[in-house]
Amino acid sequence: MRTLICLIGLVASLCAQSEPRVQISHTNESLRGVSAILRKIAWASGTHGTYLRTLDGGITWTPGQVPGAESLDFRGIAAFSAAQAFLVSSGPGEQSRIYHTSDGGTHWDLQFTNTNPKGFFDSIAFWDSRHGIVVGDPIPDETGKLKFEVLLTDDGKTWKPVPPSRLPEAREGEGAFAASNSCIAILSTGETVTPAAGLAASDPNAQSTIDPNIWFATGGKVARVFHSGDRGETWQVFDTPILQGRDSTGVFSISFRDNLNGVIAGVITSIRTMTGPISLSRTMEERPGVSLCPILTWDRKMPNETWTG
Repeated sequence: MRTLICLIGLVASLCAQSEPRVQISHTNESLRGVSAILRKIAWASGTHGTYLRTLDGGITWTPGQVPGAESLDFRGIAAFSAAQAFLVSSGPGEQSRIYHTSDGGTHWDLQFTNTNPKGFFDSIAFWDSRHGIVVGDPIPDETGKLKFEVLLTDDGKTWKPVPPSRLPEAREGEGAFAASNSCIAILSTGETVTPAAGLAASDPNAQSTIDPNIWFATGGKVARVFHSGDRGETWQVFDTPILQGRDSTGVFSISFRDNLNGVIAGVITSIRTMTGPISLSRTMEERPGVSLCPILTWDRKMPNETWTG
């Protein structure tokens, strides 16, 4: 979502210290994404094509810039080792891209460029180094209906869009927050699943030991959760009682512990009351300029599979 800009801090727990401490990034760029691999290895990403890497738990962060990406805003990063990482940039049309490195940033391969001028990538996530997903804001399909962009890869190289006809229609003013790279939730449980959307069963990449569930959360005029239990073949949409209706409202983050239990968080600038179609009611003193984060949990064992606070 274009309207929310969120600056994230680097994860101080990499150094396994009892108290957080500031780590020097050695860059003046605004940092938007972070991906920690091990206690000592982590990557971060930010504006003007910037990425950072630490190999010593944050004692030293080394910044770099992806060649040809000087105008891009890397909102999301997914890393797998000191050598391998994926970057996603957010911006209108061709400013939304996917990059990959397998040599610690010495070389970067441009894997995908969004050619739709109305496209806008929001978030990237991976089950493993070969299977990943990118979600982008809604764009009109061939019939003029608004549909979120969902791209999948089954080889870590080629990205294929989920056909818009398989996706539920988005609502006017609905989008996904690109600020924190946390609007997608996936799992990895070792289950054998059906082919990803668009892959034939005979494809060698069609069968995998990754969990088939995909969730992504939206905000703006409405705050909803989209869910696919078969890697993009079919979808359901669930309303949430998170405050909604303005560009800066809605669900900005989603996470699942397993396929039954999850959590969403929303961001607003002020709130007086919040109610929803389920048993949820909170009253808070209105404090303009103060960001409050309501958090709701999900339990698919409950009637109607609803979000509760």
